[in-house]
Amino acid sequence: MGAGEVTAPGRIPELLAPAGDIASLEAAVGAGADAVYFGASRFSARARAANFDRQAMAGALDNLHLHGRRGYLALNTLLADEELPEAVDLAETAFLAGVDAVILQDMGLARILSRELPDLPLHASTQMTIQDRDGMAVLAHMGFQRIILPREMTLPDIADKVREAESLGLGIEVFVHGALCVGVSGQCLFSSFLGGRSGNRGECAQPCRLPYRLERNGVPSGDAVPRLSLRDLSGLPLLPALCAAGVRSLKIEGRLRSPAYVRQVVSVYRDALDQLGTPPGDDRRCRRDADLLLAFSRGGRNAVGWLAGRPDDTLWTGPESGRSGLVVGRVEEVRPMAGWLRVRLDPLPSGAGPLAEAAYMPGPGDLLAVVPDERARSGDPDGPESSGRIVAPIGTAERSGDLLAVRGFHPDLLARMRPGDRVERMSDAKAEREADRSKPGPAIPAEIRLESGEDGQLRLSLSVVGTGAGAGCRVTVAESDGQPAPLLPPERVEAQLRRSGGTPFRIDGVDITTPVLRPVSSLNALRRAGLDHLEACVRSSFRRSLPADRRQTPASDPGPVTRPQAWTGSDGGDPAVDAILVAYSQFGEDSRTLACGADGYLFPLASLRLPEFDGAIDRLRSLEPHARLGAVWPPLATGQAYRELADLLPGLARRGMTWLYSGSPAIAEQAGRYGLVPAADTTANLFNRNALASRIESGVRILCPSLELDMDRLSDMAEWIRETHSGEVRLEWTAYGRIPLLWSAWCPVGLRQAGCRLCRSGTGDDPVGTCGAPGRTCGGRGGKRSDLALADRLGGRFPVLPDPSDCGSVLYNRDLLLASEEMAVLRSRGPLRIRLRVLDETPDERHLLVSAFRALLARSSGSGSPGTGSAREAAERLRAVARQVADRTGSGLTRGHYRRGVAP
Repeated sequence: MGAGEVTAPGRIPELLAPAGDIASLEAAVGAGADAVYFGASRFSARARAANFDRQAMAGALDNLHLHGRRGYLALNTLLADEELPEAVDLAETAFLAGVDAVILQDMGLARILSRELPDLPLHASTQMTIQDRDGMAVLAHMGFQRIILPREMTLPDIADKVREAESLGLGIEVFVHGALCVGVSGQCLFSSFLGGRSGNRGECAQPCRLPYRLERNGVPSGDAVPRLSLRDLSGLPLLPALCAAGVRSLKIEGRLRSPAYVRQVVSVYRDALDQLGTPPGDDRRCRRDADLLLAFSRGGRNAVGWLAGRPDDTLWTGPESGRSGLVVGRVEEVRPMAGWLRVRLDPLPSGAGPLAEAAYMPGPGDLLAVVPDERARSGDPDGPESSGRIVAPIGTAERSGDLLAVRGFHPDLLARMRPGDRVERMSDAKAEREADRSKPGPAIPAEIRLESGEDGQLRLSLSVVGTGAGAGCRVTVAESDGQPAPLLPPERVEAQLRRSGGTPFRIDGVDITTPVLRPVSSLNALRRAGLDHLEACVRSSFRRSLPADRRQTPASDPGPVTRPQAWTGSDGGDPAVDAILVAYSQFGEDSRTLACGADGYLFPLASLRLPEFDGAIDRLRSLEPHARLGAVWPPLATGQAYRELADLLPGLARRGMTWLYSGSPAIAEQAGRYGLVPAADTTANLFNRNALASRIESGVRILCPSLELDMDRLSDMAEWIRETHSGEVRLEWTAYGRIPLLWSAWCPVGLRQAGCRLCRSGTGDDPVGTCGAPGRTCGGRGGKRSDLALADRLGGRFPVLPDPSDCGSVLYNRDLLLASEEMAVLRSRGPLRIRLRVLDETPDERHLLVSAFRALLARSSGSGSPGTGSAREAAERLRAVARQVADRTGSGLTRGHYRRGVAP
């Protein structure tokens, strides 16, 4: 399994290109991509791309295979139960058409495909957030062949993961170019909770690119800028190191980008990979950099992201989060009535020569952008009216020394320009025209043998040579009506047989064993027929057939669930009664008052590293001896942070922990190893019953479904668990609190500026990274936690918890989730396990919340004592407490996705 996926260190990896449509696919092939990934008309993480319907998908795969390339179908969204049959059908269509792999995020779909189509190669999407060997081992057992790593991993991390993957027969794929999500992939609910457009469902609205104002303790700080917007990734400088690490595939992001973008970026990386080991020279290096910036950039430059280690503030786009071009120079003079402007060219980068210089010189038809220089306009009375980026095609550009005369702008546009404004080249019209005309050449080597049969008719045998596409294909065609003609010279015969234009074949050998007494037209017809048959043979060589033992039950039905053999132990509580858990988002200054009447408490795993943790837990136990405790693994931890957290696991049971929560598919094995009850956290993105079944089969006892599910789907899950696993598995449901919208390795507070101490309290002068131990976010030593938030243009405040230990952060929803009305629905399906997420509640408010929820549970189950009031009164009491917290923190109340769900 997966043996072909492993790449030896130092070998050239696969260059993997995006294709949002057929034009981009052809551009990728023409530019030299080894493989292309694309989405179907449904269930693609880039739903706004044109994508491919079933017929186009089959044609695309034929196109790729006939040119010796591979094609991967991205079915990488979370899927509801009712969507699984169509998703499986799409995967079957791709399987029959010869797809080289399917990229998945949803564990439910993975469970079905690994069982029903075991010969279909599977790749784990970066949205699965696979970060350790245990997680890779689970996927390898399911039949996965490749892991796409999170973008936040450094080169040493990647090298470690390659070694771990190789030991399991897996290959590693990494992103090397394109947009960088500020949130950990698969763990971002920002777009989802703001407008119902889920990134996990392919509908991200990119609210991270919008401007936000930083607030500290309620006081605005600075202007509203896109503090969450990162530059595009470019791993070009690190290609030798990535190859040396043994990475299997280098992935270019961009299924929403144009064919011109795909061609330009793929061409640069193809050239760099082909020349690996040969110093490119300064001019060639500068040209590559310029071409990438001309293809697309944010803020006028790209970044290496996390590949080279912890990034600095150059990862941020700056005040402008939109597209920038290649900076050419500054406006020197504008003559609107004459129809021209003069640009003073900027000096070229160091080492640039004629090759690089050509990239900076615009030509006819190019898009040119003129960007206002606000400082230069500060004394211009017309400045405010004339501000704004101007982008338009130009007519001509004539250079004279350091000046460039540009014609073609409309006079009204020229009137808005001012000296000092920045000029950027946004496109290369000539290169785009050439890209439209360029087609990939023949890629499949073939040999031809011409001989005469016993009946005197000519027979042509064609075969594919080598081990690539169509290897082993061989066909023979015979002429149907051979008309005699003068003898054709052998050299003429060979020349005609070598003509393969319009086909994917390159004729490498011709063997003529008989004289040809036929007209050229007959010989050509025989050759065309042979090539057509050979192409059909190659096409069919990639086709597959469905297994004979296909199951008959609908894909939405999980079917039999195989429990682990060692199905013992308890979840730490009585499965027949309700339970209320308080989940602390941080372990801060009020650790002496953790106890608030709950049945259990959850803490970030990193909290256990704090020197005061054990003492605080001892106090909690002295007050509430029957309360259970759990530790929560973060969605992503890499490098040293991962190793330090892993070192805590062996001592959890000894320190009184009962549960271990994680989104990893290996949580059951990891928890069981240390005598803990495994809980699949909300970060596991369990969106359908098959996904639940996959975790039950691994040994998980507590299931926390996705926070993007509506109440109908949650209710169906609860009913299924009651009917099939009552008393064995508990469903844990989030009923209150600040929902974490964005887990990030980036900090929007200090923007990773050198010497930043903005996330600390106002006391102390500790250097960055020592003001708060890991697990104590945003807290100065002995001081009160600073109240940090990002405020949007509508006045909403999103609390931010930075982590000074690694300059990461968590962004929380502006409103408090309160789902009291939904409790009765779920309670009717059996005892509830309810999670309350607390962030900025006071100790008294936490007590009131737990008490109010307990009263409501009692009334919902009919177990309340006489005189305790009705369920309506209990709900009103709970709402009053939640409103008190909301009013104090300047928040609203929301029912989240429980009522509205997410976009289909």
